[in-house]
Amino acid sequence: MSSIYKDKKGYTYYQRWTYYKSPTGKKVKIQHLLGKVNKSQIDQYQKQYDTYYDKIDLKFKKSGYVQPKLSLTEVVKKYNKHNKTRLSNQDITSTTCRFNIENMKIFTNWYCDEYGDKLIDKIKTSDIQEFKRFRTNRNLSPNTISINLRSVRKFFIWCIDEKILKVNPYDNKKITIPKYIPRKDEEIPLDRDWKILKNFIDDSIFTDKGLTNTRRSWDWFNRNEWFKYIIYLMLKTGCRGGEIRNLKWEKDETDLPELKESFSYITNKKIMIKSKGKLGSVNISPDVKKVLDILFRQKNKTDVYVFQSPITNRPYDKSVFNKCFRKLMIGLGLKTKDGKPKYKPHSIRHGVVSHLLQNGHSIYSIQKLLRHSSIRTTMDIYGHLQDSELDKIMGDL
Repeated sequence: MSSIYKDKKGYTYYQRWTYYKSPTGKKVKIQHLLGKVNKSQIDQYQKQYDTYYDKIDLKFKKSGYVQPKLSLTEVVKKYNKHNKTRLSNQDITSTTCRFNIENMKIFTNWYCDEYGDKLIDKIKTSDIQEFKRFRTNRNLSPNTISINLRSVRKFFIWCIDEKILKVNPYDNKKITIPKYIPRKDEEIPLDRDWKILKNFIDDSIFTDKGLTNTRRSWDWFNRNEWFKYIIYLMLKTGCRGGEIRNLKWEKDETDLPELKESFSYITNKKIMIKSKGKLGSVNISPDVKKVLDILFRQKNKTDVYVFQSPITNRPYDKSVFNKCFRKLMIGLGLKTKDGKPKYKPHSIRHGVVSHLLQNGHSIYSIQKLLRHSSIRTTMDIYGHLQDSELDKIMGDL
């Protein structure tokens, strides 16, 4: 049976003994943080968890491995449902859930096209190796292929844990995952490109200069005022796009560092951010406060998010934001020879760092701004920029 525990700080926990992921075949104790919740919420969570673990324990009581009679697509449906359950229980973040589901869709679609929707135990190591070759031949980045393969590996580990499979077809010795490759210099808006982007956004917000010479091609920009403000805050804070898109006017009861979901909200002097498992903050400068004051005067009383879609009452979708960003790059002429956007939204964060380095700020100060847990992380990503600045200084001696 399960039990409810409340600590001295008022946080409530669900706990019970279960066979879930037991390495010995004996029950193990598990615990889930529910947060600061009322009696009705506790009862609801407890009922959901009890139902979930009762089903798991019932499976473990049955005799060992049974030859599966499920196809790949049927198992993937179960896996997707499992991920959504974990998300609702706050065991994983929405990003992790999305990655798990989207990457398995890529693998499933490819496999069914190549071999048909076979039983799950018919999948071989050579099939997964072929999937890796297929993704590689599409000239995808090593980072993208790495995410694809990690998601597939995670899926088959789950199949073993759930006793859907007896043997894991994902052989770590035979299927190597590409190493992460840091972004290159050309993905960072430097010098002229940085000025074009920053000046255009500044003018469009504070002087309307960027909009006085209105052309039909910029109508979309004028209609999507929320978009230019997000870009401005990214340029002034170095925050990631998602951290600004999901920014709340104030903290709510779900914004707890102990939970896995990321969040960001405004206080009097700071923007508080939980991202990649770490809680940090960014100081609100006078320029940022000026823009936040403008947005606050425009907000509806019921708005939770700074950039809240009137259609969904949620933050503007990432795909909508990315589409606007691509149009902005092309409109400003920041594009490659084949007409594609030269930069991605995350490039702004790199551009902020480059700009700060050029203006004499130390890599240690930048580490604090970016909220990296270690100076090593900052050096691994931006050390080459610092080296280029040193070369420039030596050339002036």
